[in-house]
Amino acid sequence: MNSTNESELQKLGLSSADAAQRLRETGPNLVVPRASPVRLDEVRRVLFNPMGSMLLVLAGVYFTVGSVRDGVAMLVAWVPITVVGVLLSVRADRALRALRGEVKSQVRVFRDGKLKTLHATDLVPGDVLAIESGQTLPADGELLRSRHLQVNEAALTGESLPVEKLPQDPFFCGTEVLSGSGYGQVQVTGGRTRFGKIASLVSESTEGQTPLQRDLGHLVKRLFWIAILLACVLGVGEWFRHRDAVSALISSLTFAMSGVPEEFPIVFTLYLSLGALRLARHGVLVKSLPSVEALGRVEVVCTDKTGTLTEGKFRLVSIQAWKNEVDPKRLARLSRMACEEHPVDLMDLAIHEGTPVLDPPATVVSEDPFDPVRKVVSRMWSLPDGTRVRAMKGAVEGVIRCCALSEVEQIAVLTELDRLAGSGKRVLGLAAKTGDEQEPLEFLGFLVFEDPVRESAKEALRRCRDAGIRLKILTGDHAGTTLSVLQSLGITADRGRVHTGDALRNMDPVARKNAFLEGEVFARVDPEQKFELIKILKDAGIVVAMTGDGINDAPALKLADIGISMGEHATDVARSSARMILMKNDFAGLIEAVLEGRRIFVNLGTSFSFLIAFHIPIFLLSLIPVLLDAGRIFFPIHILLLEVLVHPVVSLTFENRPVREIGIPTRGFFSNTATAVAQGAVLSGVCLVLYFVFLGSGESVARSMVFLGILAGNLVLILISTWPGWNTKAWVTSLAIIVFGLVLLGVERVSRACHFEPLSWVRILTGYGLAIFVALSGEGVKKLRKIQNRPGFVVDNTKGTNP
Repeated sequence: MNSTNESELQKLGLSSADAAQRLRETGPNLVVPRASPVRLDEVRRVLFNPMGSMLLVLAGVYFTVGSVRDGVAMLVAWVPITVVGVLLSVRADRALRALRGEVKSQVRVFRDGKLKTLHATDLVPGDVLAIESGQTLPADGELLRSRHLQVNEAALTGESLPVEKLPQDPFFCGTEVLSGSGYGQVQVTGGRTRFGKIASLVSESTEGQTPLQRDLGHLVKRLFWIAILLACVLGVGEWFRHRDAVSALISSLTFAMSGVPEEFPIVFTLYLSLGALRLARHGVLVKSLPSVEALGRVEVVCTDKTGTLTEGKFRLVSIQAWKNEVDPKRLARLSRMACEEHPVDLMDLAIHEGTPVLDPPATVVSEDPFDPVRKVVSRMWSLPDGTRVRAMKGAVEGVIRCCALSEVEQIAVLTELDRLAGSGKRVLGLAAKTGDEQEPLEFLGFLVFEDPVRESAKEALRRCRDAGIRLKILTGDHAGTTLSVLQSLGITADRGRVHTGDALRNMDPVARKNAFLEGEVFARVDPEQKFELIKILKDAGIVVAMTGDGINDAPALKLADIGISMGEHATDVARSSARMILMKNDFAGLIEAVLEGRRIFVNLGTSFSFLIAFHIPIFLLSLIPVLLDAGRIFFPIHILLLEVLVHPVVSLTFENRPVREIGIPTRGFFSNTATAVAQGAVLSGVCLVLYFVFLGSGESVARSMVFLGILAGNLVLILISTWPGWNTKAWVTSLAIIVFGLVLLGVERVSRACHFEPLSWVRILTGYGLAIFVALSGEGVKKLRKIQNRPGFVVDNTKGTNP
């Protein structure tokens, strides 16, 4: 129904100057105002974490007993420990906020008499808004014009049934357009909309944690209370043994500090946040951290062909008549009449560019919405002489069902369709009729389009195969067109793994399940079949990513482990259902996102293994000598020095570390726990041997040798964790550890202030040299064994090794 024509809409639209003035008066169209950069409660949580709290308690103890130097040391050490935590938290928070700032909806409005595209935040009262299927309405207003407009207002009313909208009806921000189109005048924007008033009530809520984040948080809390309990037992034992309350308290707090691995949740959030920010720089926007976590496990990617493997830039190559007697000018005219008056669809735009303007002009009388079963659309036009013409276009198989064709003619049409599709062309059918609505349509011919293959797709498909990612093509196009495109990209699909929507519908449930699991190409599939495919894959335990851009893709996007909204033209409904948004329909970007997820997954596992191996020696060396009444290796200051060391190591060395071979992860982040525990136990044993060997020279000398052993051991852990291909960060961190040890153990004033006996630089460098030798020789042997285990490996002792 129409109450306002095109020229009136143009007049109602604002000028750029008027819109700019109104934007200054009303502010940007933001439902919820931008939040402050960093929340104070987060800073407070980091400042007074378990480690920081124990530091403050220790400082108080030292000041109470008159050990001012140690008390000041505790306070000085509290600063870098907490500042690093705050900086990491702020860095992760900024990364997430940067992502949210990238997700901007676009709208089309009349400005200066022309239909223009702009960000929804620039919308102002008085704008004439184009309303399209799949859109989430960005403001409140009144309809001026509508065609079969159905809106879901459940976000406001809770009622899921669609509401039909007519001219002069109100529309509301946050509601979804299910079908149809129209134009409306914006009346209220931002927080003043009905949706904005509701949203402001929950604007202070924060994003929930991922399951693994919660598990890590609970793990740290449990370990903290276990460490506190053991520390209390240890402190009581020390008091009964020596009757020295201060010494017992310091021993128990030192042990408690050694047993709190507070870095795990910080590292996890930091890695995922920075990984998401890197993806954003490549045009992949992540809406929540669980998406990055799940990306690393993706095994199957379900994607469309059009605009993903191809450019999505259609060009009308030809209009091929079914019968030679059809006038080419009539074909061109009817092709244009089968499109929208003001096209948005890429196919309609291509037809408009390839056909002349209607002359004499015609007026749209009625429009049948897209038929999802037959995949056709038709429009009724009125000519100046009063004659009425219906034009239809769509999938050839659907169009011929509406035409008066014999079975032989239908077979001939489909044979020609197979020939055209086999050459890689996109083909639509065209039909029309004049006058009587009861008469069937006349099949006129084929609209033949060209859609170039993306240059980057071939390399992306190779990387996809190398990474073990299985690809399933879900397309509304003809199977022949899809197979031709894949062949041009160097992929020959097995015909037995190509299925059409009709064939799937006729299968029994068992056969259909097997087809979904084993199939590679699914042509002419409908939304229900896409949903069923994703469900079957997930039920089989397969981690699946699904791409889509239309409102009909929303259910499958919501169900997939990773729903990815594709391209700038994706509907708002598709974007809201997806967990990630790919700003360009580029398959290479999609594969890069999956591989980045795997890099994050691998690096998190490496970081966690390092942290486990790092904490075990500190824990055991704080406990065993005290239990054996053999003195005390560590004071609180030593735990703090090691904590100052570990934060930059895990946040710099392993984050974004290049990974050469990225296969599908078959194990979790803690899969190498046994190896890490063994490494930590070995390092603990070496350090205990050093302690008891040098204990006869004095406790401070033995402590210095143990600390050197800890630093050298961590150097070994860094080098073997980043093998192969040590990057610049690994070398910088290793150099920093060496310098740290030289200053701490080699400069007399610093050493004695930290309860160490100064060591000669020769002894320190010798310890580091042995560590580097162990790391290099150990990894060299492992690499040689891997090469020897490759098929076809031959060792020639006279010429060396040759794979």
